[in-house]
Amino acid sequence: MNTLRKLKLSWILGVVGLVVISGIFVLGYVSPAQGASGEVVILSTTSTSQIISAFNAAGKTVVSKTPTEWSAMTAAEFDAFDAIVLGDPRCRSGTSVISAAIGNAATWGSVVDGNVIIIGTDEQFHASGNRRQALMNGAAAFVVDNTAGKTGAYISLSCYYHGTAPGTPLPMLDDAFGSTGDFTVTGVGCFNDAHIVATHPAFTAASVADSNLSNWSCSVHEAFDNWPITFEVLAIARNIGAAFTAPDGSVGTPYILARGVTVISDITLSPDGVTNDVGDTHTLTATVTVDTPSPGTPVVGTLVTFEVIAGPHAGTTGTGTTDSSGMATFGYVGASTGIDTIEATFVDGSSRTQRSNRVTKEWVIPPPTPTPTPPPTGPDEPSDDPPAEEHPAEEPPAEEPPAEEPPAEGSGEGAGE
Repeated sequence: MNTLRKLKLSWILGVVGLVVISGIFVLGYVSPAQGASGEVVILSTTSTSQIISAFNAAGKTVVSKTPTEWSAMTAAEFDAFDAIVLGDPRCRSGTSVISAAIGNAATWGSVVDGNVIIIGTDEQFHASGNRRQALMNGAAAFVVDNTAGKTGAYISLSCYYHGTAPGTPLPMLDDAFGSTGDFTVTGVGCFNDAHIVATHPAFTAASVADSNLSNWSCSVHEAFDNWPITFEVLAIARNIGAAFTAPDGSVGTPYILARGVTVISDITLSPDGVTNDVGDTHTLTATVTVDTPSPGTPVVGTLVTFEVIAGPHAGTTGTGTTDSSGMATFGYVGASTGIDTIEATFVDGSSRTQRSNRVTKEWVIPPPTPTPTPPPTGPDEPSDDPPAEEHPAEEPPAEEPPAEEPPAEGSGEGAGE
């Protein structure tokens, strides 16, 4: 048993065990061969009663797979489940318990097209009491709150990277959700002041608040140095470190990432996901509103900064000032093909820099303009001119017989008489 687990066992008031009856676990825990609608799959070495309870509360049945079974699964088999789950095995250091998931991360990651949450702590170890269980309940509800047919993912990093050096690679997350170097992590001390900086209705419904995440004696074990822009920071260890400034102006170290959340901010950016031809102008609109004196009150006359943060036009920036509706616009011309990611920021009345949601823009080569086909000019082709009138050929005039000459004098009959 590792040192961290020994220390933490003194904090546990009780352990809830699983009861096995004819291969079926209580709390909806089963082991069928394939996934079905309403089921999530969990790697058995990361399963606990608390995470099972969380997914049961979200209306799902938890299907367990041993490391051997997990390693043999195909993408199609993973895709049959509503979510892929790697829980917290109660603060285990080292990654041996998830070696099967590391080994085929590219396989199961390829089918994850729904909501994703990645938690940099041992949330199941601290789940005693409803206040802390709310994190798992909210996270489970979040990852299965997808459009029908999509697959979400719940990933806990437990204590795997506690005490590791800054920039430690996360090959499992790179293979599942990005590329080499997209995710790196650093081991941190036991931070306790946690703060949510993005939101989702599933978290709201589960009443997940800062108080659920804070004061665990060790609320955070690993924090993220790098992560793809497709992921948002959901929660930070607030006022400890300055690696991240949140859209609401709070500062800290990110330890919960999510894909599919909405940032908490007074600025929104649109449109999202549109396509234009290279050479066109793309116009973005940022809207700045506040909740006082009433929700949706426009902020007039504030400067908004727009920036393309990734893609072929990365580094392109511009500014605009909000009008009477709280709106500011910015346009730029596409010069290359690819997908841009764009965000907008403004400085609020408390001198905090707030960031908008991020939007994407795809640039494509316009289709070629068809070249008109010239009219045919061949000798056998019909002409547009009216046909010439035909006339019968004129015959040459008949030759006239030569005129008879009068007889000469003294010739003919009686001549010389």
